[in-house]
Amino acid sequence: MNQEAQPKRIGSFKRGWIITKSAWHVLMLDKELLAVPLITGIIGIAIAIIGYGGGLLLSPHTISSNIPQSADWISKNVDWHFTHWTWAIWIATSALLAIVSTITLAAILAMSLKRMRGGDPVLRDGYAAVKGHFKALAFFSLLSFGVIQALQYLESRLPFVGKILTFLGEIAWSVAAFFAIPVIVDSKEYVGPIDATKESLNIIKRTWKESAVNQFTMGTIFLILILLELFIGVSVTAASAHFVNIFLGAFSGIVMLVVLLMTILVSSAMDGIAKAVLYYYAITGEAPEHFNKELLRQAFTPRKAKKVFV
Repeated sequence: MNQEAQPKRIGSFKRGWIITKSAWHVLMLDKELLAVPLITGIIGIAIAIIGYGGGLLLSPHTISSNIPQSADWISKNVDWHFTHWTWAIWIATSALLAIVSTITLAAILAMSLKRMRGGDPVLRDGYAAVKGHFKALAFFSLLSFGVIQALQYLESRLPFVGKILTFLGEIAWSVAAFFAIPVIVDSKEYVGPIDATKESLNIIKRTWKESAVNQFTMGTIFLILILLELFIGVSVTAASAHFVNIFLGAFSGIVMLVVLLMTILVSSAMDGIAKAVLYYYAITGEAPEHFNKELLRQAFTPRKAKKVFV
């Protein structure tokens, strides 16, 4: 008996690898995307140094007069007394870093969506999208930051069952808000964080019914790559310093850091491209160039989200 041919199911990791290569093709068309995480990364590092470092230095502390004897001298000889002001500064710094992360993704999304609609994006397209939707993006970032922090606070203080429930709450929020940033960026009008999250959830429920979003295992691929780079880099640096001289070891270490930085920049850009592809496919039903429609359909694996959201 002849049966209708069914599309061959591709394994999760292989599917992730194929779509990662497709995202790479898009990145090669628009290398300007790499400038976005580079610029915001520098801003983020500056905020972290000033915020976390400043909050630490503003804390009352006493330093003993002992001469340093070991690598953990600071922990043994500095007595810190963290005040409410210190914690407030650290929380504010974390919130600012969350906003920086959100606008990074928003800029990449805007540029990627323009490419998928036949345009030729440049860096100012990302800047314009962030500028035009900054208020909504900042509010959404603060809302998401507050929700996650509140859930993590509860998780650390509840018994085992409560920890499971709060953990599931974090997953539910992540899934529900998955498309919130592209919804904000892609709208011609102001969309608040609550409305953006509702629309994100509507897209997921309308398009995939009981599906939970699976991001192609791209994160796993880049994690493996970064760990491999670290292993090789540390090994080469240690060997160079031990068998040749300290200067070659230092040079090897600098090269390793540069390679890691580039990998992180590429990972960040391609993650934004992937989310843009998912959003574009969700609202149009069409696969952008370089992306296979069947692979995109398989990227949304039926799970138990229906029990959470429906």
